[in-house]
Amino acid sequence: MFSIIIPTPTWNAEHLKACVNSIIRMSDKNIEIIIVPNDGKTTFEKEINRGIGMATGDVICLCNDDVLFFDMEWQAKARPFLQDPKVGIVTVFGNCNFFSKAGPMIPFWFVLFRRNVLEEVGRLDESFSWFGSDHDWCMRAYQKGFTAAFFEGCVHHVQAGTASKRGDIWKALDASKRILTERWGDLYVEDPERMAAFEMQYNVKVYAPNMPKTF
Repeated sequence: MFSIIIPTPTWNAEHLKACVNSIIRMSDKNIEIIIVPNDGKTTFEKEINRGIGMATGDVICLCNDDVLFFDMEWQAKARPFLQDPKVGIVTVFGNCNFFSKAGPMIPFWFVLFRRNVLEEVGRLDESFSWFGSDHDWCMRAYQKGFTAAFFEGCVHHVQAGTASKRGDIWKALDASKRILTERWGDLYVEDPERMAAFEMQYNVKVYAPNMPKTF
């Protein structure tokens, strides 16, 4: 079963409703939707971890409340990668902030992983506040030997500006970057050569729709 965890602030009801309706329309019956409301007194990391604690599925899907599903095959497209024991992180093409020396840094507005991967890598680090915990989780997964996999787009990220109402964004971003740099050092540094080599090897751009499924 797919456990879809949606953290949401109390003031974003319109986008949340559209998100949930699209999930129901575009998913098979093998899902549970866990909505984790936030009153502004906690963080993304705590919201997600609370949702994980309530999830009963063997696949965990983290989904922002401003994501819309438009492909009824999204679960079928994701399953082959979720069944690959080497793959620890599954998402859609283009959902990558940059290549680090360890691997692609994937933002968690839409991401899937198996429960056993979560148990091995651990939950999100709550020392982060809104930003950076997704990159940290990716780094921990790569250190465990897992890879990332991408499948054809099936969701649209509206980017409704929820983060802009979280308070001092730049302060949170700076704090997260310091934690990541101190924790991972040179491994977290952007690696243009790796990205260029990848693009040359497969004759694609990183965000091209024909990008190979794993790397």
